[in-house]
Amino acid sequence: MGEADATDEERRLVRREEEKVEEKVLWIWRTLSAFEEKSATCISDMLLHVSNGAYVDGVMAARKFIVHVDLLFGAADNLDWLLTTRTPRSLTYSREAKLLCKKVVAFFQLLSESQETGVRRLGVTQELLSLVTGLAHYLKLLIRICLQGALKLEHETGSTEGLIQFLEEINKLEEKLDTESTKDSFADIKAYIATTSDT
Repeated sequence: MGEADATDEERRLVRREEEKVEEKVLWIWRTLSAFEEKSATCISDMLLHVSNGAYVDGVMAARKFIVHVDLLFGAADNLDWLLTTRTPRSLTYSREAKLLCKKVVAFFQLLSESQETGVRRLGVTQELLSLVTGLAHYLKLLIRICLQGALKLEHETGSTEGLIQFLEEINKLEEKLDTESTKDSFADIKAYIATTSDT
């Protein structure tokens, strides 16, 4: 049956399905692009601050990046749970997650060593550049693995639950960053009150 043989109703149904797919692709692209851009900004800030010797600012940028990583790990764990309970598969991401964590730890080690040796300004060293490049690389790999897992789950079960849940969790980044910022503010206030009440 060719296109000429299709009824108006069949054409409308096909068009409606095409629009749904386009909307889904756009939602995926917008959500993951925004997350990657915000992560890249954190990584860039980490590089900038540490290379200029602003170590405290480097730690704060790294802390913000860790919020991104924590959110992604939580979304990956939930997606993995859905995959293992609904299909014979699981989300294979432990290698990339470990490597990402190793890069974060290495970043803090570099900060610590730089402060211990009294280096005022580290500059953009090969080691620092390699660390931040690795952070971006493994974060992107984890995002891709999660997206592939969500789409695989949808293909095998016919349900968009995994994809929707994953994207909704990723979309909670600003909310999570605000919560962490509020916690920091309360901690600062408590510390200030404790110091002023001791004097």
